[in-house]
Amino acid sequence: MNVSLTAGYFLKGAVDSERTEFIFRTLAENGINNFDYITSVDRPDYIEIAKVSRESADKAGTVIHQSHCPICRYKKDFKYEDVLPRSLKAVEAASILGSKYLVVHADENRYDVDKTFNPEKIMIQMYDYISRILEKAVPNGLTVCIENLFEEGKYPDMERSRFTSKIEELLGLVEKFDKENVGICWDFGHAHVAFGEESTEMLKLALPRIYCTHVHDNYKTDEHRLPFRGKNDWNTQMPLLKEYGYKGNINFEIEHGAIPDELMPDFIRYCKKLGDYLIKLQG
Repeated sequence: MNVSLTAGYFLKGAVDSERTEFIFRTLAENGINNFDYITSVDRPDYIEIAKVSRESADKAGTVIHQSHCPICRYKKDFKYEDVLPRSLKAVEAASILGSKYLVVHADENRYDVDKTFNPEKIMIQMYDYISRILEKAVPNGLTVCIENLFEEGKYPDMERSRFTSKIEELLGLVEKFDKENVGICWDFGHAHVAFGEESTEMLKLALPRIYCTHVHDNYKTDEHRLPFRGKNDWNTQMPLLKEYGYKGNINFEIEHGAIPDELMPDFIRYCKKLGDYLIKLQG
């Protein structure tokens, strides 16, 4: 089990080889050589961008372990039929990057026209969406991991708007697919927002299918704090990973910001130490 970070936090939007190689090397030199990372798929040269990043990662002796499929939910000019082509580009990019897992959101349905939440209808829609991604992901060696979500109130006139914010929806969708092709990316912060004190019990239900993680903390909202800077019960939840045989990374998906380059080594070393502590908690 390795400590991992979402590398895009440090890149600040850069795509050039000099910047990416500097960031990857700095992370590795300070103890973290596994990343969650995806390059932009919205540029015509997205293939070349992915190749540049892969070369930078290889030069630094690092591994891009997982990639996050771009989210279309917040793009006002996107329709549902626009989502899949963008996701398939992400499959191409993740494959070039060498990722093992592609993390996807299963709430890419749109409410711009019909503002109703029909979980049965959305299940069918998202099953088709994931199935289409799998057609390209599996031949490229990628396992698709569906992320647990939470209700963020994007549509205030609707009681709910996010599929898989309930554990039965997440498990119901995942269980429609073979274990070797589809799993769960368990987001600890999302779980705490969605389930509160019941998040540990929900973790137990999901663990047999959890293949990768987003590790962060919060109080009530999706704050992406480092562990122990919120109310998540790490002392109880970390041992469950070992108990249920989880072998993936402890991947920090921390709050977006702009740590100055001069402070990066100290910050990265702290993250590594914190990750090692979480692994130690597993016993």
